[in-house]
Amino acid sequence: LVNIAAVVAGCLCPKYTYMIAIRMVQGFGNFLSYSGCYIWVLEFMPGKYRNYYNSYSMMLWTAGYPVLVALGYTIHQWNYIHIGFIAVFVVCLLPLIFFPDSPRYLLSMGKMDEAKAVLEKYGRLANTEISLTDVKLLGSVNTQDTT
Repeated sequence: LVNIAAVVAGCLCPKYTYMIAIRMVQGFGNFLSYSGCYIWVLEFMPGKYRNYYNSYSMMLWTAGYPVLVALGYTIHQWNYIHIGFIAVFVVCLLPLIFFPDSPRYLLSMGKMDEAKAVLEKYGRLANTEISLTDVKLLGSVNTQDTT
């Protein structure tokens, strides 16, 4: 949301100097979204595939830079460049709307039934029927010693 708000503000910005400040906010929004997506997907990735995913995502990130440069080269007005960038950003974030919350996050929020449902859904995706109705999941555990 930070990134989208900054892009809209950048499109409507009357002066280039204001746009520079807005780009700082947009960069912060990019950092939040890309880091959050990376961590979110790694929570769902089995341990043996995490290195492959990390390499693959970095290759895609690197391949995306020439696309953005080409987009910037074809759009000649600086305030309309924001619209092109946000279109690419929104397309990349659309799949995340359909992802369920992480079971780890749900457990930390005390939503045991929802965490079990997500884990059962992942089991079905892996062609394995699992039933967690009789399983007690541990929520967030306080590791501090209170003595």
